[in-house]
Amino acid sequence: MSQRVNDERARAAYQLIEKISTDNDEEAKKACKSSASEEDKLKAEREKKQKNKEFRSIARSFPTKVQTNGLLVAVAFLDAKDEQHMKLKDALGNWLYKKDSDNSKKINLTKELVKLERDSYRLDSQEAMAYAQWVKRFAEGRWDKDGQEKQ
Repeated sequence: MSQRVNDERARAAYQLIEKISTDNDEEAKKACKSSASEEDKLKAEREKKQKNKEFRSIARSFPTKVQTNGLLVAVAFLDAKDEQHMKLKDALGNWLYKKDSDNSKKINLTKELVKLERDSYRLDSQEAMAYAQWVKRFAEGRWDKDGQEKQ
């Protein structure tokens, strides 16, 4: 494995965590602006922490799901879940299939994986595991188990 590829993988995972954190912060700020009550501000902060906590949990468990069940089954699991799960699925699809292409078109990760030959599927599974490990590391470094920012 080239160090350059590993660095790019880590950078992409870090950018994902930054984007999720920023999006969650902006949603909480927007909710606070629309309502001046202290109760609504606390509710928005709790929701932000819950989203952080949920994504951290997803990021922590995904590599194990891939290892245990295979990449296609793990992606199908993400497909069947909520918005936080879809964020990881979309990021994984972007990492695996859009490195040098136009990012405006959404990738159907499940469809792409089903089309692969066995050797390509194995390589994509290894790459997905490596990327997911970086996402997991950055999520654990960013949020504590309750979804509170560490930084």
